[in-house]
Amino acid sequence: MGRNKYAAAKGAEYEITVAADLMRQGFEVFRNLSPAGATDLIARKTPHVLLRVQVKSANGGTATMRGNDVLALCEPKLNRIRYQVLNECLLPLFKSATLMKIRGVKQSINGHRQANGFNVPDYKPEATNEQTA
Repeated sequence: MGRNKYAAAKGAEYEITVAADLMRQGFEVFRNLSPAGATDLIARKTPHVLLRVQVKSANGGTATMRGNDVLALCEPKLNRIRYQVLNECLLPLFKSATLMKIRGVKQSINGHRQANGFNVPDYKPEATNEQTA
């Protein structure tokens, strides 16, 4: 636990800010209680898609996916959160997100993208009542 109290408090503040934003976008959000966990938040918008979210400050430092599906970069001075997703199939879940380009992500034989040894499932949005009517 080499982080100082200020950094830990800022990290917790960013996690709460991202959680609130995700809830506004229609996600259910669960927060990791472990201070050293690889995933900060779990977000769910549909019954079949659970997203692992890593929250970081965009003001510097190293941003890494570490087995997560989404990177949420907080920019407090601009009052903005930028979402970067690992799989383009996840883009429709967010109001605004970009596809993260990282080394070590490749197409597998079955067509799923793989990162950090995890299969990233293809996401197809479910039809809503408005779309089917």
